[in-house]
Amino acid sequence: MYFTGAYSLKDTDVKARDIAHSNLILVGTIFDNKAIQNIVDQLPIRIAEDHILFRNRRFSGKNIFISFVYPNPFNPDKYVVMIASNGTLENIPIKDFSNDGKFDFMVYNYIGDRYELSSSGNFDNNWQ
Repeated sequence: MYFTGAYSLKDTDVKARDIAHSNLILVGTIFDNKAIQNIVDQLPIRIAEDHILFRNRRFSGKNIFISFVYPNPFNPDKYVVMIASNGTLENIPIKDFSNDGKFDFMVYNYIGDRYELSSSGNFDNNWQ
């Protein structure tokens, strides 16, 4: 375990106080994860069935995978890590985030039978 004192909750058990007072790791889709649904409008991402809009860039496809870290909009002293897709999270392209975590964000597109990296990078000091 990388983080001491970390605990996990089902998405349906996450309360407003958890969102406001915790670092969050949210895994799932906007279509099935209540915790993601409760915070996504405050993050620089929009998820639709046929695309993901992230940082004003559109990634088209029905199985886009994204991971990113961003300040928790309800508490700037905490962070949100979102690991999400507009399709399925089966066969996710990142197996070890501790090794692949050199970027603030990574976007993958499922092409054929595998994910291909579409974009990766870091936010600036103003999280832009």
